[in-house]
Amino acid sequence: MFAAVTKDRHFDWTPQKGGAYRFEVQAIDRDLNYSAPAQLMMQVTVPWHANAWILTPAGFAFGGLLVWAFVARALYVRKSREAAVLRERDRISRDLHDHLGAGLTHLAMVGDLVRQQAGQPDAVEMLANRLTESARELTRTMGEVIWTTDPEKDSLRSFALFITRYAERFFAESALRLRFDFPEDVPDLTLPAAARSSLLMVAKEALNNAAKHARASEFHIKLELREHELHLSFEDNGQGFSISHAAAEGRGLHYMQQRLRDLGGQIQIESAVGQGTRVHARLSLPKR
Repeated sequence: MFAAVTKDRHFDWTPQKGGAYRFEVQAIDRDLNYSAPAQLMMQVTVPWHANAWILTPAGFAFGGLLVWAFVARALYVRKSREAAVLRERDRISRDLHDHLGAGLTHLAMVGDLVRQQAGQPDAVEMLANRLTESARELTRTMGEVIWTTDPEKDSLRSFALFITRYAERFFAESALRLRFDFPEDVPDLTLPAAARSSLLMVAKEALNNAAKHARASEFHIKLELREHELHLSFEDNGQGFSISHAAAEGRGLHYMQQRLRDLGGQIQIESAVGQGTRVHARLSLPKR
């Protein structure tokens, strides 16, 4: 590179790439006499990140990393969806077994008895009435299963309405006084199918225990929201029981606790002989 003759005593130059450079300057006087050239040898190095031999493979590596990250995320999303589908299928299968299995077995057993008692009209009539009632109960149970799997019912408002009607129907022929303590306007928050199913099972277990064992005159259902957490409690003024004894004798309490734990929630059961029973479930609601 050659520069034109100038009177400037300063020279600005920026190297474009690394390498060996020679800087040479020569003076000239008024009589056009040239001085001997003065030389300066320089070795210019550039930062590592500016070297093409590093940038090129680094660029390919970065591009490959981006592609890998994209593929890995796509695989993760797909696996997550597949796992969610499998969990939902397992939940529906378990609910069908829990809700319908015993009822269908009962229908089959009564049907066998009808065939065996074919020559006894009175016995057949009694068994036919039992079949009719069992079929009606199974129909109601099927309605519950359908409700828990219906995506249009994935809301807290729908759950509050369903549990109210269920409890009223459950105690319709009982002298027990039923009280509800719900918010005046239940918000339309999302309550997924798995949460609805588990909370319904907790409710059914609490109602069944109150009807069969509590000897209570009053049953209180309370639903409240604390920030983004659902609190649902069932309380009776019955005879109560020993929790340690009940846990050793049956699996109902264990199943209730396990269902809530599977959803990241908690359930607390308080009871003592002569002091009634309180079942309190707590569950975080998904944020919108």
